[in-house]
Amino acid sequence: MKRLHIESILKNAKMGIWSIQIDFHGQNHKMFADPTMCQLMGIPEDTDPMQVYAFWWQGVHPSYRGYIQEAIENIRTGQDIEVEYPWTHPQRGCRYVRCAGQLENQNESFMELQGYHQDVTDLVKENTHLGEAYQILDFFKFKKYSSIVMHAYDAMCEVDPQSLAYSLIFGRKKILSHIPAQGNLIPMIQAHMSACDLQAFQSFISSWDPQKKQRSIELRIDSQWMRIIGSTARFNQKESLLLWFINITEEKAISKVREEKEALLRILSGSHTDVLDIDPDQQQVHFMDGKDQTIQEFVTSLYERYSQNERQNLQDFFSLSHLQTMISQETIEIQLDEKKTPFGWDRITLMPSHEEKGHILATIQGMDPGHFVQMIMSRYIENNYQILCYIDMKNDLFIPLRVKGMRFDKRPTQSYAKTVSHYIEHFVVPEEQALAKRNMLPKRILTSLQREKIYYFSLGIKNDEEYRRMLFQYHYFDRSQDLVLLMISDVTEQYLQEEEEKRQMELIRIQANTDHLTGLSNRYACETQIKEYFDQDGKKELSAFLLIDLDDFKEVNDTFGHIAGDKALVDIGNALKQYFRSTDIISRFGGDEFVVFMKNIKEESVLFKLMERLLKQLVFVYEDAQHRIELKASIGIAIAPKDGQHIEALYQKADKALYRIKNQGKNNFALYDASIDE
Repeated sequence: MKRLHIESILKNAKMGIWSIQIDFHGQNHKMFADPTMCQLMGIPEDTDPMQVYAFWWQGVHPSYRGYIQEAIENIRTGQDIEVEYPWTHPQRGCRYVRCAGQLENQNESFMELQGYHQDVTDLVKENTHLGEAYQILDFFKFKKYSSIVMHAYDAMCEVDPQSLAYSLIFGRKKILSHIPAQGNLIPMIQAHMSACDLQAFQSFISSWDPQKKQRSIELRIDSQWMRIIGSTARFNQKESLLLWFINITEEKAISKVREEKEALLRILSGSHTDVLDIDPDQQQVHFMDGKDQTIQEFVTSLYERYSQNERQNLQDFFSLSHLQTMISQETIEIQLDEKKTPFGWDRITLMPSHEEKGHILATIQGMDPGHFVQMIMSRYIENNYQILCYIDMKNDLFIPLRVKGMRFDKRPTQSYAKTVSHYIEHFVVPEEQALAKRNMLPKRILTSLQREKIYYFSLGIKNDEEYRRMLFQYHYFDRSQDLVLLMISDVTEQYLQEEEEKRQMELIRIQANTDHLTGLSNRYACETQIKEYFDQDGKKELSAFLLIDLDDFKEVNDTFGHIAGDKALVDIGNALKQYFRSTDIISRFGGDEFVVFMKNIKEESVLFKLMERLLKQLVFVYEDAQHRIELKASIGIAIAPKDGQHIEALYQKADKALYRIKNQGKNNFALYDASIDE
């Protein structure tokens, strides 16, 4: 065989070799680095080992240092560990590093570790497709938290719940362009949020409970409406708060328009009304018949209709400051009741227009009776409701006032019961027809309207093979006579958006509980499921906690590379899924360590044959032209409830049994025995 040029291979793979000596009694830590390692860190090869260690440690991203210290402690116990973290290069900036090590030597004063340091920046970035609109600031946390669902959100950050320090993980570039990547959450939000919304946001953060899956709040940030969803994640040995941001400005605008229409409809059910369009910027009032006046001319004309005592109220109500405040605060509706001489009362209503930005719609009920119905119906309702109907529930009469799309017959008066039956049969999707029949019963409608002002529900409609979601709204027109208005509007876009949001949140839940490589439960999900099992009836049942560790897994990685190592982990995961029951909990805890929790086993003796067969299933061969490695496993077992009823106790005892098997030659299993393992 030809002599392998190991140095050249390592250099091309951007992989350096290191040896670290940890001084338990002081800070005299040393790192001995080969030439490739020195080149990757950007330091001279003759740098003093203590300076090399200090330089390497200083470059580790602060939020990952606890993560690395935990890995070093695990190596100290004899485990082979692999970690990934950001490291700052003096000239090239942030790099992404894959690092693995093992224990070489230790005594009471120091320990020596050996391993490698590989620059995987290009690999990480090549495997992450963003598109032009987004920017990632922390690739590893992006992969952990959000890569699958990124396009459903506008930004995402991680927050320390104690200090409220935040780090942006990813976001749309137009958002990140004026927001610091890191800092304290409250000062950053203060710079972009109104005072009233800031108080609500602070309450939202302070009431965060890691036991709750998620909560959401809607606020204005830089004049844009945002839905902020808070969820919990665990990283670097502590709980973090994840905040997901979704821009819902357009959704809010649609909602405002709907509220405006409903407000107008409520007005229509009263006396005759004049409708005016007020432009505060131009100080003009536009009448629906085409006539224009200045605001002051209009207010002066009102003086003739009301007593002198009412004039100051009118002047204040139509003042520029009052109108502009309504627009800036997006007030839905405000009313003023004025006594008319000698005819009684007028109700004046102001509403910001969401169709004509910066304008105010004004209605005056009681003036000029007789002309408003046709005008308002044609201008504000015709284009926003598919169907508008008048229903006489007592006499089973159905009168369509507005029909769009020929969904009902054009006869002026029909039977409500027959019309609804025909509509359900021909247009409502089959899976919702039974629901439609119940919801559209006259008795159900009238009973609901006795309790609430509006009775509403939505149904799936299919017309010309196109699916639409329609909102049905029933309002009383005359309660004493059981006269009802029915309005049907198209809410398909909002419905589909809500359904997509539910689907994306389910993806988040799955991702947070799944090991990305093997598809098994991750450690957090495994611990949660076992705790839930014991909190219910699990303490009364006999169960087995299996800690499975792969023998010589490092040799597969070192010989064939990490792609082969990843395949080996997937092979083991698939074998475990096929071997155990669907009720058992199967998890990859980390590295090459797997856990299986077998619920409700009959007796301990059944484990012996099960484990003998399992060890035969967990044998995999990996080879190439020069090498052949047979990968096997060792298993340590703890029994509940006798060995404990908490995962910490079961893990510790299974680990001791596993340690005994490893010392006795590997590829075997053992049950925890206090007389031997303690």
